[in-house]
Amino acid sequence: MLRHPAGFLQSVRDQNTSVFLDWLEATNLFLEEELSQTVVVDHLMQEQIFQDQDSAYTFVAAAWSALDRRLSWLGSHTPIVFKDRWMIRQLDWQDVPAHSYCLIVSLGSQYEDWHATFGPSYIKQGCLFESITSAAMESRFRGWTFLQTGWSRDNASKLAEVIDDLVSDIDERKGNPDVYLDEDAKDAGVDLVWHLRFTDARGGAPIYLAQCASGKNWVDKVNEPNIKEWTKIVDFAVPPSKAFSLPFSLSESEMRRQSNRAGGVMVDRYRLLAQDGSESTWLPGPLRHKLIDWLDQRIDWIIGE
Repeated sequence: MLRHPAGFLQSVRDQNTSVFLDWLEATNLFLEEELSQTVVVDHLMQEQIFQDQDSAYTFVAAAWSALDRRLSWLGSHTPIVFKDRWMIRQLDWQDVPAHSYCLIVSLGSQYEDWHATFGPSYIKQGCLFESITSAAMESRFRGWTFLQTGWSRDNASKLAEVIDDLVSDIDERKGNPDVYLDEDAKDAGVDLVWHLRFTDARGGAPIYLAQCASGKNWVDKVNEPNIKEWTKIVDFAVPPSKAFSLPFSLSESEMRRQSNRAGGVMVDRYRLLAQDGSESTWLPGPLRHKLIDWLDQRIDWIIGE
């Protein structure tokens, strides 16, 4: 079994299975090819997390059902299948690097010594997640045009240049960015843009402005991008729609709550990964290799090798 992250005990005690589910899924995907409810219950009893076996079985059965439900959203492309009281890995993590990335980012942030081991920088992590989101949404929104606009050291274009490129790309007019943006603004909360282009180039086409948040503090960014601000930066004929992408998994209630807070479409881990084909059909080869390279050391660390 994987070692416990910091939020593990609290997750169990509060009957809030979020961290526990990530730990359970990661144990099966990265370590154990087959995992049974009995083995998990025995582990929880041995670690004295539960004193009563019946209570442990009740908790694990509920978690099993919740994990089965969210992995079922992936359809036939899920790396894990459920048979009776067993979880069975049917794909290795290298076969699903985007899925593995999302799971490692979600669970890894719960370990107290994670940042001390791999450093506090989110630049590489964030760039990889923007690329995953772009590839996944391009697969979902076929025929739409995509533009990555997020600022990073590798993509350090000034915001004024990004706005000029965006206005040209979406056939809209420039607004007053000098009035409504701070001088040190880097991307104004927009990491990815996708729109459906008409041949007449008269503006007013459907468009999404998206924030891609891979850090543990994603809740603090849920109001980004600010659509009201962007309607001043760009003179849209029709206000754009908003999307917010994250590698974490949201429960049904949290999905509704955060969608309302964001005022846009929330794309969590399972919405991101639920595609018509396997990852090999929608994830570009170069990105697959980058993800596997980034994941290799982190997965070894999380399983204690």
